[in-house]
Amino acid sequence: MLLSSNLRKQVKLSFTSKTKIVFNETTEFSVFVSTKDNFNYTLHIDDVEGNIRDLKITPLNGLQNLPCDEDNGTYKTNAAELQYPFQFLIECDVEYKIVTPSTWSTEFGTCSDCLKFLNIFECLEGKIPFANYEFYKLQWFIKKVEEDFVEFTIKNPHQIQINGQKGDFNVISNVHQDLQLELFIVYDPKVIEMLNKNSENASKAEISTVSLSEPTVSTTDSVPKENPILETPLQKPIVNNTITFEDEQCHAEKNAKINDSVVDENVSNDQHVPSIVSPKVPEKQLNEITSENDKQKDASKPPTKSQNMAEATSFKTGDYVILISSDGKQIFSSASLLTRNSYIFATILKNIKKSPVKINVEEFHSDIIYSALDFLNGKNDAIHGKEIELYHFADKFSLRDLKKICCNKFDELLSLENVCKIIQIAYENYFEELKLKCIEMIRLNAEKIGESEIKTLPTEIYAEIFI
Repeated sequence: MLLSSNLRKQVKLSFTSKTKIVFNETTEFSVFVSTKDNFNYTLHIDDVEGNIRDLKITPLNGLQNLPCDEDNGTYKTNAAELQYPFQFLIECDVEYKIVTPSTWSTEFGTCSDCLKFLNIFECLEGKIPFANYEFYKLQWFIKKVEEDFVEFTIKNPHQIQINGQKGDFNVISNVHQDLQLELFIVYDPKVIEMLNKNSENASKAEISTVSLSEPTVSTTDSVPKENPILETPLQKPIVNNTITFEDEQCHAEKNAKINDSVVDENVSNDQHVPSIVSPKVPEKQLNEITSENDKQKDASKPPTKSQNMAEATSFKTGDYVILISSDGKQIFSSASLLTRNSYIFATILKNIKKSPVKINVEEFHSDIIYSALDFLNGKNDAIHGKEIELYHFADKFSLRDLKKICCNKFDELLSLENVCKIIQIAYENYFEELKLKCIEMIRLNAEKIGESEIKTLPTEIYAEIFI
């Protein structure tokens, strides 16, 4: 379907060569810069492809569109503006593909004993039958990446949406608890039906031919050529299928039923409880966090093989964590609840050898932390009225399901009081429709919102609103 659309790109122009600006496969043009006095410059548009109408060029350090000489199609700028990127806004016809998505849900589970059985760099593998399709199946792996943690992966070469995520689906899980997952899937039935027509096409999604009813253990260690795959009579993972026709948001708001609970905060302060400050370092450095007591105790011991891989710990289902909020409250949660839902918490806690552990979550009030934990325990209405704050909590600690359900609420929650906060979230996550809705609201209600509030917006957002 051919529809008129406004497309935009931000590009830093070259002084010495043509700069190609590509909007999509069929729409692009080039810009080259000329000058006579090294201060006043002219932008020339060349190599135009596609039906481009109404081109507007705006420097990001200014608020006005560049003046256009309609006789020769050039634009006037200067050396100061050329130090910054320009925004190119065009109107053109874009070919859209009409998609009617379908939804499907299933449950996946395997027992803790199977996960403990694996050695480091061994894996389980199998296939999940997909809805009612005969040939198309999803290939999964459970990989032992550390002593006490496994990584569950579903290969997803055809970009179906699994729990709000496109591409390969990955979850980190502790081996001391059963792996139980609810999978909510959104897909294009036309694509899957085409792949399902014969087993050769469908097999591209499977990678191997191992049956779900016969899980195997594959290892990277050397084995004799006559026995390349070790087979063990492990308990097979459970996959229960349920076909539904609810919309994506309904699925996003469902959670697995978890029995973990938040303990009362009124507990004595134990001086032997390890304490961790909420991380302010890049995620890749989180695996360096460990308790000082354990460092001193293990300093004189030679490292074992498993310690060289990661100083993984044995957090059990009964172990718990104390989260310290910005208002000083101690909030108790089971360690398994946090590690099951957050890769960040799993990374923080993997080096701690005793329970409980204190973590300073000093950016967030206790009400927000309580609501986040309630949501993880299956209380979906716990987020009501706190969606923006919970979004930032979920974003910081990689709580994917909580982050998604908060994002799904922003469109209906948008108001003059929160539009300056929500537009920043829209830009961070490339929510184009929400972004345009926010821009329109700010433009029409700038006086009501207030100049001081609008000026808190980042420069690039402010520039795009007031073109």
